[in-house]
Amino acid sequence: MSHEIRTPMNAIIGFAYLALQTELTAKQQDYIHKINTSAHSLLGVLNDILDFSKIEAGKLQMETVGFDLDQILNNLSALMQEKAAEKNIRLVFSADSDVPRQLMGDPLRLEQILINLISNAVKFTERGEVRVTVQSAKCKMQNELPKSEHHF
Repeated sequence: MSHEIRTPMNAIIGFAYLALQTELTAKQQDYIHKINTSAHSLLGVLNDILDFSKIEAGKLQMETVGFDLDQILNNLSALMQEKAAEKNIRLVFSADSDVPRQLMGDPLRLEQILINLISNAVKFTERGEVRVTVQSAKCKMQNELPKSEHHF
């Protein structure tokens, strides 16, 4: 079922991206940008619903893959800046210098969680800023490999 839901949304996102690469009036560009942003938001909601169904069925599998922390933060910034700007709220992302930029984990789930947290923070912040900071906690050995914790 997830394929049937995600494919049309990905098509909308893809065509919106292609449309943004063409010559458009400022108004057309604004409309297409809003379509693209809304489609990304809806895809996020669909992914959350599908994941919740998997959790209830005991079938959610977490990935352990390498990913780039800066790419995650840049994606979050691109997705969330418009919502924050609409409320005249500054959205600030930072990572301490001792946090490795290449991490292992489930980047999709991490991004989903952070999108939900940031969305709520923006929604319930009346003025000022929402700050997302990544910090290293501690490093310990697990099965002969170093394991570090990072807090968002």
